[in-house]
This record gives sequence, C-alpha cells and structure tokens, in this order.
Amino acid sequence: DYHDHYVMLNDFDRNSYYQRALEKAVSACGTDCSVLDVGAGSGLLSMMAAKFGAQHVLAIEANPNLASLAEQNIRRNRPTLFPKSNVTVVAALSSAVTIDQMPSAR
Repeated sequence: DYHDHYVMLNDFDRNSYYQRALEKAVSACGTDCSVLDVGAGSGLLSMMAAKFGAQHVLAIEANPNLASLAEQNIRRNRPTLFPKSNVTVVAALSSAVTIDQMPSAR
C-alpha cells in the first residue's frame, strides 16, 4: 500500500519546505555538490536537489517498485529540469549500499 507516499507527494507545505531547504543547502555546498537521498520514493527530492545544481545525487530506495518509479520520473524530467546532473537510483536498503556506489564528489 502506497497511501502514505501519496499523502507526502500531495503535501504542499512539506514539499515547499524541502524545496527551500535543498535550494539553500545545495547552493551553499558549491560546485561538484553531492546529495544522498535515503528513502527516495518517487525521486521528488532527488530531482529537486539536481534541479538546484547538485552534480551528483544518489537516490536509495528499498522498495523496488518505488525505485523503478523514481528511475522513470528522473529519466522523464532530466532533459528539461537538470540535464547536467547525475542522478543514480539504487534499489536497496541503505545499510546495504557501499561506499563504491557513492558519488566521488563531496
């Protein structure tokens, strides 16, 4: 059941807060910024980070169906919203992700 996920996607105040926070954090990070999104779900926050200039985003999602959805969303939105960012989706528990799967930037 994905009810909780749909509720979060439609929570305008929550998403606006994350949008402002990501914009501030990514711009403060500077060039070659990396973002780790644990529990990426549909990829919304990963795409926000990439849109604000994160060069590398690692989106980790344990649910393979949601990870597939994130990949689709990212592929569809990359050309117009973040063509220069590298967003990688990993379908795994965050505890199973190794350092070699992380972007090499900061």
